[in-house]
Amino acid sequence: MNTLNPSDTYGILIDGSDFYIPDPEIKPDQNPCHLTASLKGIYYSGQDVGSRWQFDIIVNSGAWTSGSVHLSVGNWYPGKENIYDETLPGGCNSTHLITIFIRAREYDFYIFDDVGERLLSTAIQCTPSGEERSINVLVPVAEYPYCRIFRKNRRVAFLHFFFLIKAKCV
Repeated sequence: MNTLNPSDTYGILIDGSDFYIPDPEIKPDQNPCHLTASLKGIYYSGQDVGSRWQFDIIVNSGAWTSGSVHLSVGNWYPGKENIYDETLPGGCNSTHLITIFIRAREYDFYIFDDVGERLLSTAIQCTPSGEERSINVLVPVAEYPYCRIFRKNRRVAFLHFFFLIKAKCV
């Protein structure tokens, strides 16, 4: 069995065996990657928990707050918001992580607001021709417990957020 050489910075000892990682020989492409994330729309399905909504959406370092939006079950809210737009180093054919956090709040009264949250992460490869991916993030919003005094079960609304993610080597 070989032992690790203290001057070898790439050697790793795994279960008593040596495992060596060679020096990086491939230099990454120096072209940056342009990443964008756009909200294409929101669809309201499930049960009716209310009609006045506010959405907070964070995509990596980009954030967007909707203000007051009126939605009803079965309706579509068109969104043309470009939430995230950034150029990152890393080169062509590199993979970047996109993290989407959504907080949906339906306003009843200040202390009885119905709130739902969802966090989703996905990876996208940056290519010279550009890669596009459609993402659907489902956010369930359960009715506030004290609003169901005369009903046995809580109602749940489902908000479908549709995003278009693009990654292109510049």
